[in-house]
Amino acid sequence: MGKRKKGKCPSLGVKILPGNISSSKFYTHMKNNKHGLLILESEADSISNMLKQDWGNFSDILRKAYHHEKIPISREIDDKFIEVESPKLSMVISGTQGQVKPLILSKESGLFSRFLYYYFDDGVKWKDVTPNGSLVDYTTVFEKTSNDVFKPYNRLEKIE
Repeated sequence: MGKRKKGKCPSLGVKILPGNISSSKFYTHMKNNKHGLLILESEADSISNMLKQDWGNFSDILRKAYHHEKIPISREIDDKFIEVESPKLSMVISGTQGQVKPLILSKESGLFSRFLYYYFDDGVKWKDVTPNGSLVDYTTVFEKTSNDVFKPYNRLEKIE
């Protein structure tokens, strides 16, 4: 396989999309991936910020993809025409309540009903997760491990 240029993102073969994507690039990826795409985002506000941008507002794509509706776009620039016949899209997003609220500004937009929400309110208290309650001195563990890694690093660094 040939080397990929840094910064280039080939549309073919991309299966996992970031939340930080323009709507135009989103259309291109959807058109070139007949088996579907996954948006995997650990911070919900990354997607909220995109939906606020003129160039990144893909809320309509999310709503149409939920029902596998045809998604067309036509632009004068480059005489561009893209039509996604049966879009397949899944999203996995995590975030705090404060991050999710701007994503779903209203139940009226229709985006609210396209998501499945999992919320948990975990009480704030210390959970001892050490086996049998025995304490481990992680400072000692990390110092030993870092020394074990540093020795071969030093040897490799000296090789010319």
